Amino acid sequence: MRSSLGSALFGIAALAATFAGACRTSPGPAGTVSSISVGTGGAPSTSSVGGAVATGTGGYGGELVVPGVPLVGVEPNPRHTGSGEPPPSEVMLAELMVLAAGVRSVTLDVPWRELQTDVALDALALRVGSLRAKGLRVVLVLDVVDGRVDGRPQDLAMTAWDAAATGAALDAVLAGLATRIGTELDAFVLGRDVDVYEAAHAELAASFANRIAAATSYAQSVFPPTVPVAVGLSFGGPAYDEIATGLANLGTASAFRYAPGLGAAAVAKASAAAKDLDAMIALAASRPIFLTGVRFTTDPSLGATADAQAQLFQAFFAALEPRGAYVRTVNVARLHDFGAEACALRALEQGLPQSDPSVRFDCASGLRDASGEAKLSWQAFLKAAAANSAP
Repeated sequence: MRSSLGSALFGIAALAATFAGACRTSPGPAGTVSSISVGTGGAPSTSSVGGAVATGTGGYGGELVVPGVPLVGVEPNPRHTGSGEPPPSEVMLAELMVLAAGVRSVTLDVPWRELQTDVALDALALRVGSLRAKGLRVVLVLDVVDGRVDGRPQDLAMTAWDAAATGAALDAVLAGLATRIGTELDAFVLGRDVDVYEAAHAELAASFANRIAAATSYAQSVFPPTVPVAVGLSFGGPAYDEIATGLANLGTASAFRYAPGLGAAAVAKASAAAKDLDAMIALAASRPIFLTGVRFTTDPSLGATADAQAQLFQAFFAALEPRGAYVRTVNVARLHDFGAEACALRALEQGLPQSDPSVRFDCASGLRDASGEAKLSWQAFLKAAAANSAP
């Protein structure tokens, strides 16, 4: 026991020393600050850390710590270029680094199929409780779908979306979440890029839309009224005008992932953030907005560069500043680029070739490359995190 504890303490001390050195000496262009990443690495859920310190014991209803100043977070995937899971040391080091950057809110992204037992729900509740005990505020995204990917449990994969069995299973998970962690959440978001799934599966569209509408209504009935409920959409997605506009009317909040140029053969170098944020505000119709994944790419095959990515982040946060009263949280996705294996896995999950522009965009959308080298955009994130922190 003592030997094991000593080894653990030694490991933590070594990580802290590595962390301090990385903050002081990590290489990068002049004037930049080192990027830090925290791990998802194939785990059942991912967390995104950012923003401002909360006080109290939950039931925030998404209220801002500082009026007019949204919380800023980041999806904390660890650096990892090899095969398999990233080592725990990288996950721990990344968490230490992100917390040291001053970010204080978390977005948890959890697949529906991972929450089929009381044990799994209890484990998630412990995770949320641990985060809240550290003073972190939590937005939960339940991945009923993730873009093109169906998030249903395997035993429901061949069942209609609007079948009674599907509804009963989803409602049971929603009720379990509400009972265990409802008062601990800033917001609850149903699905990730729901409009992308509906567009990619036209034959299921009517059944799927019915289930999403019913699940949103049920979530509103079981979560505390102070917790905003939203459907997770992809702003400017492949069928945004036709599909997402209708879905955006559901719930008591709006949730968008924002990746301008995703899927295009070349990304625009000029920012449209002010126009896009105004469009989101109009769609939200006085409801709070949660941006669950803001990203810009550095993939050169799409005409992107590290400098352009940093400028787009700077322009985005500049556009956000006068509109902060409408936006509760901004989650930047992600800290590290995907390594080759993770990129291939992402393409496979989405049913796309690795050469697809949207895959290339995503795989190179980190604030730091897959080896851990800081990009210019990390400085823009650090400034935004500092500007959107509680005093």
